[in-house]
Amino acid sequence: MEVSITGWRGILKEKERIIKKLDELRKKNIACQLMDAEKVYGKEHLMAAINHAVRAFLYKTNSCNSLDMEILLYASGKRQIKDAIEHIGIKRKGSFVLILIGETPLSNYNGKIEKGMQNFMADFGLKRDDSVIEGSIEKLKKFGISEKEIKTVDASMYGDLILEKVAMVDVIK
Repeated sequence: MEVSITGWRGILKEKERIIKKLDELRKKNIACQLMDAEKVYGKEHLMAAINHAVRAFLYKTNSCNSLDMEILLYASGKRQIKDAIEHIGIKRKGSFVLILIGETPLSNYNGKIEKGMQNFMADFGLKRDDSVIEGSIEKLKKFGISEKEIKTVDASMYGDLILEKVAMVDVIK
């Protein structure tokens, strides 16, 4: 199983159309999730969400019917899918993160995943920019972590504050 996490920037043209296209990928057994990069604190944050979501399905403790939505739930640190979508769901402009999980996603682009993703996302007005995935203090605050919480840890542990929120989803489910 292949996991791909990429960053994108721009104005999302045709939000409904990209959702339909992602649904087509899901029908090919590819889990895919597009989310607001402003609330993502690095790849470790997303890998933790993916691991928790997969584990929830393995142990039948999942809250959602699809891996995609379960990933969104964990990545957001929220208990309700409505809250998760509001918190970390895609907006029309800004920065985005695309997660693909499966075997050779975007095979309709000659099996070349990198090129396929570039073409796929360019169709919607987005340009590749993996720097949007990197964490920052601003992202911690946008995620809902208070200044007081931030001050309790060394800068090298800021990512742990997000990982704690991801792990808490299991507790509040």
